[in-house]
Amino acid sequence: MGDAARKVTRRRAGAAALLSAALLVLLAAPAARAQDGPPIEPVTPPLEPVTPPLEPVSPTVPADTITPAQTSAPFGTNAVVLVGGFNSSSPFSTPACATTDRGPTWGNATGPAASLDGAGLPVFVAPIANAGTPVATSCLGGQSTPDIPADGSTVINSNGELADNQAALVAFLRFLNSSYGITTVQLVGHSDGGLWSRAAITQLRGGGSPVTVTSLTTIGTPHTGSFGADLMVALVNAGGACSKLTESWEQLACELAEDAVEAAYQGLGEDVIEELTSSWLGGWNPTTSIGCPVTTLGGDHVGVNVGVGTYYTPNDGIVGMASALNQGTWLPLTDAAPFTAVAAPNGGQLFDVVHSSSLSFLSPNTELNSADVGAAVVSSVQSPPAGPCAAASTSALKAVSAGDASADDAPVAQRGTRLDTVIPLHHRAAATKRGGSLGRSREGDAVVVLGDASLYCGAEKAPTTPLMGSPDVQVPAIACEKPWRSTGAALRLGRSGAHVRIHRDGRALSWRVAGGKLRKVRAHVRVDGTWRPVSGRRLTVPSASKDPALRVRGVDARGRVVRGHTRIG
Repeated sequence: MGDAARKVTRRRAGAAALLSAALLVLLAAPAARAQDGPPIEPVTPPLEPVTPPLEPVSPTVPADTITPAQTSAPFGTNAVVLVGGFNSSSPFSTPACATTDRGPTWGNATGPAASLDGAGLPVFVAPIANAGTPVATSCLGGQSTPDIPADGSTVINSNGELADNQAALVAFLRFLNSSYGITTVQLVGHSDGGLWSRAAITQLRGGGSPVTVTSLTTIGTPHTGSFGADLMVALVNAGGACSKLTESWEQLACELAEDAVEAAYQGLGEDVIEELTSSWLGGWNPTTSIGCPVTTLGGDHVGVNVGVGTYYTPNDGIVGMASALNQGTWLPLTDAAPFTAVAAPNGGQLFDVVHSSSLSFLSPNTELNSADVGAAVVSSVQSPPAGPCAAASTSALKAVSAGDASADDAPVAQRGTRLDTVIPLHHRAAATKRGGSLGRSREGDAVVVLGDASLYCGAEKAPTTPLMGSPDVQVPAIACEKPWRSTGAALRLGRSGAHVRIHRDGRALSWRVAGGKLRKVRAHVRVDGTWRPVSGRRLTVPSASKDPALRVRGVDARGRVVRGHTRIG
């Protein structure tokens, strides 16, 4: 896609653009209501996303007078800590490391780390391993400064569960205190790194913090969910309905798509994908407590903002504007409200960039190599909003300094003890193996193309973007009011009017179907990776289970199998 085409795509205005972008919201946003029959016009929402007025919450731990954990602090006692995100890798680095030694996430010569280095600010990078591979070797070499513990306790898994990464980041901050004498930290998180930082601050505010966290800056963080994660989960869990298609070639195309999405889903980590959905974050956000404002930065290179559905458009290719800026948005059935105790200075900032280098075919300018984003990060760090987010306690500092293992026993925030959310239900609407028409999208539908297939909106070729960075599964980057057509394997996933409402309190969970009637309704709960049938509308969530989830299947009035699921822990 050339520069001129991108400009046309991004800047299209007028009535046609309004209708086009509105349909895009209905195309892939996970929380729009579907109807059978002809397309319907959405209700006109407020032109500006609404952020509730929120006051910073006072820290629950008093800020005591702190004695540094070591008398010799080579970089001072204050530091900026960079936390990479989803599907990334970062070696541990100190202020003595060159920018280029900070790994693929933070090593860009024009990115946020370079801007912070250029401003003379002391920068540490939290160690992150990608997809189970060992963490990259740090730049310390023969330096006398301490390296991270060999037991991996401070290493974040970029394709792992949020609660585990929360614990790793807290352990890393304690390591900086005990080994480098750091007592004050400013966190900068990209993508999921912002969520892990919020989780870590929540734990530190509960007591046992050896450092004072004075600010948080997030870049492209899906605070209320990623539309890409919503769509991937919907595609995976609408699987199994391929046999209901009447033509053998439709069944084959459907199965190809199912295999491709399943491969991406498993390769990227199903835990982290599920935890990035709006349904899961809608339950998790209320459990976090930051205690200070957060500077929110994001990208808007993809899509056109016409005042509706900002959860989806504009976006950076993975995260929509409203989610990145932690703003409320008009989107039916989206329950993921902004997390509390946060008010972004100046309403947050957007830049003409994409999420990361995996989307560089859409634009060479990313959130991680943009000098403008870097300058905004420096400004946020040099003039942080009022805090602190979490205050250190003398007792915790002394315990860490003395090597007391009990200092690591501060409780990790409980996983999913309370949840009120909605599961959207989907069905396979159309599929093609060798190319052809997929029909016109209706409200809540989603279109995907596989491999090197091309997608057309009518006669015009449509730009596409990888689903969660997977090159084998592409989704449209524009709206379309005409029938979709592909040159290869593709399918359209339809949104059902029916949905499932879930309420969980502790281990007790109840669910019900709303928005339409279904027959042959069945539910399964996932426990330790195995799906088991559920009897009735109530269940007790196993206390020691890993990644528990609820899956619901039914048949609508037109005989279509509809499915959906969400994590419940």
